[in-house]
Amino acid sequence: MSKVIYAFLIFVFSLWGCSSDTDDKGSGGKTDTTNDSERSGGEELTVDIDDVLSFGPLDYENIRAATIHIAQTARGADTGNDAANVHSIGWFNDISNWGTGTGQIAPGAVVAFHDEITTALTIQGDGATGEGQSIQIDFSDATLNTPQPVKIHFNGHKHITVSRVTFDSSINSGVLFQLGQSADFARIQDCSYTGSFDSEADAIYHQYAANSLIEGNTFINVRQGIYGDSLLNHNITIRNNTILGCTGAVDMAQDIVRFGDACNVLIEGNHFAVRKDVYPNNMDDDHSDVLQTYRKGGGNASYVENWVIRYNLFELDTPNPNHRSWMMVGDPNGIFVIYSNVFLGTSGGSQANGIRMGAMASDGAVEICNNTFVVKGGPNNLIYLDANDTYRLLMKNNIFHASIPISIISRIPARTTRSNNIYYGAQNFSFVGGDADAWLSGIEGSINGQDPMFMDFDSNDFRIQATSPAKDNGISLGKAYDTGLNNSSPVSFPNPSRILRSADNRWNTGAYE
Repeated sequence: MSKVIYAFLIFVFSLWGCSSDTDDKGSGGKTDTTNDSERSGGEELTVDIDDVLSFGPLDYENIRAATIHIAQTARGADTGNDAANVHSIGWFNDISNWGTGTGQIAPGAVVAFHDEITTALTIQGDGATGEGQSIQIDFSDATLNTPQPVKIHFNGHKHITVSRVTFDSSINSGVLFQLGQSADFARIQDCSYTGSFDSEADAIYHQYAANSLIEGNTFINVRQGIYGDSLLNHNITIRNNTILGCTGAVDMAQDIVRFGDACNVLIEGNHFAVRKDVYPNNMDDDHSDVLQTYRKGGGNASYVENWVIRYNLFELDTPNPNHRSWMMVGDPNGIFVIYSNVFLGTSGGSQANGIRMGAMASDGAVEICNNTFVVKGGPNNLIYLDANDTYRLLMKNNIFHASIPISIISRIPARTTRSNNIYYGAQNFSFVGGDADAWLSGIEGSINGQDPMFMDFDSNDFRIQATSPAKDNGISLGKAYDTGLNNSSPVSFPNPSRILRSADNRWNTGAYE
């Protein structure tokens, strides 16, 4: 593609949230600007991540002082002025109590809930733009335990923040949060749920919403994590959450993050894990992925584009050998940037994919850099690429550690740049669609067959020791990648400790600096 056409596309994408013939609802990020200078082994790609993330990322919104108080039933004078004189949940769910009149739930209101709430919440009005103008719903002094299918429904309303909701552990079905069409500028923060091992509860149905922030939540034993369809899902930040799938044999695929057509997405600092058992008689069709994206077709369809995935722990821990992956990306377009993550396969997926990129558009770019891949029990196809030779792949500064026979990569695109990777357990590596000797030898900084010397492999501490061959084996990739996980002290997920990488040209190989 010529630079003139590329510049035109940058302009177009700056006007639209995602590339599509359908009108969208907000301004979005730009596509990438790349340096197409020729280098040995392919092209050097330098994505300006600030361009990709020009929509944000959104920041946490501090809770202000409560202005309206709610409990399951009214008490005291029923004024809502304090915890002794609360309104009922029925009052909250009544649309006539939302507006700008005296005593109504208006932009800037903070609604504090108290005690146990056993009725689902249905939001009936919008907040507004500007400092302190969102409507905040705070559950610091309450729990939510309702059998209704949707526990908290944003009902398509904008500028709503819901925080600190503790869902009762007896909830084992339904959806904890549902945004609904046009529920833009939603924030879901510091909420928690721990279900039973066979829970069929889903965490967040994110449908037709933009500019959302999902941060600091803990959802354990869910059937699905965060999911939705349509290009109307865009400009999404998913940060510092723990979402662990249930371990039971539930009759549905388990995806921790699943979006069709979403664009401009930042996923950072999370701990995500697929853990479900095999559903009887359904092993072959039971597709479960830590992260899945695809082009859905139909109305409001577009391409999956412009995702940044960094500082996460993606884990496969499941007894099913088939149809499991860390990332299943279908029909991607634009940019996928994957850096400074830990990908761990502890069990299962021995006949599955690690990162699969399917049907990549001709102008797409994938950058897989400074990650640590550890395969203890699966997947066996570590990187599976299904695209033509016109898209671009950059793969640098990664550690690949395999305890089982795996295919490191299924296809080597012509426009590939790779260097400074470490492959340990080379006797376990194969290169489908490529010659192993050509792949492993003669590439700058590549190391084959040396133990990267993790701090504690058995305990999943993948920081490197001072004498590791990964120490200073990487090469600087510039400002876009200049933050890694902190190697100097134990790192826990979510929200792992991070550190700026070395200012000189020698970075560590792998996720830790």
